[in-house]
Amino acid sequence: MATNLFPFLSIILLLLVIQPIRGHFFKSLQHLEGSHKGQTVKGLHEIKHYLSAFGYLKLNHSIDKDEFDEHLERAIKSFQKNFNLNVTGRLNSSTLNEMMTPRCGVTDDDNMSPNYAFFNGKPKWDKNYLTYTFDSSVTPKGFEEWLKWTQFTFAEARQGSKSDIVIGYYRGWHGDDQPFDGPGKVLAHSFPPTMGKMHFDADENWSIDKPNVSMATHEIGHILGLQHSTDVNAIMYPFLNFGMTKRELSHDDIDGVLALYGTP
Repeated sequence: MATNLFPFLSIILLLLVIQPIRGHFFKSLQHLEGSHKGQTVKGLHEIKHYLSAFGYLKLNHSIDKDEFDEHLERAIKSFQKNFNLNVTGRLNSSTLNEMMTPRCGVTDDDNMSPNYAFFNGKPKWDKNYLTYTFDSSVTPKGFEEWLKWTQFTFAEARQGSKSDIVIGYYRGWHGDDQPFDGPGKVLAHSFPPTMGKMHFDADENWSIDKPNVSMATHEIGHILGLQHSTDVNAIMYPFLNFGMTKRELSHDDIDGVLALYGTP
């Protein structure tokens, strides 16, 4: 287990100032409350695109239509089940509120397990010494919690040299087919081992005066090989509610990383 945390204690994550930044997408959802199968309601195509973006609905000819069909109902039920909501297949207020919560941009499994999960194929690193570099002047923090429970050592690579992990802040389309969407909704996304990419949305309202490692710690979990968890207390839960800060790994997070890499 790595114990030398000094390089990380001086790193500061730019905090997302938690405030109701909902944007056009979020405002457009309010009138959809109560919608159910068989109806045609203007704006339902936005729900379809949301569910498609996060792995619940396959792209098809009806993705841009405002018809509430059986495919949309099935996708909503999967979303509700994953996040411990009342499974109705309808767009009730609790479902819409969950969709309006800022979150990680990594897709969910449409049939998530009740605890920690891994990416398909269970990819992981075959070494314990990982280097990282930054694509911008801002440097997120979040390695410390994972260091407590693994044998990993993280070290910043020399400028201009190749690293295992590249961390940066980007806007809109940035070359990975997962464009950011401006303020609110998707805050960040990362890729499984051994791709080593961690991206933060540069259009969010970030600030350095209130250090909060929640989102960075979550994204590092993806970098190590953990998928999203349905445990609302877990770092790997995909949503970051307004005003919420998670500073420590939950039992679910710890069980997941130990199951993947073993006891340090």
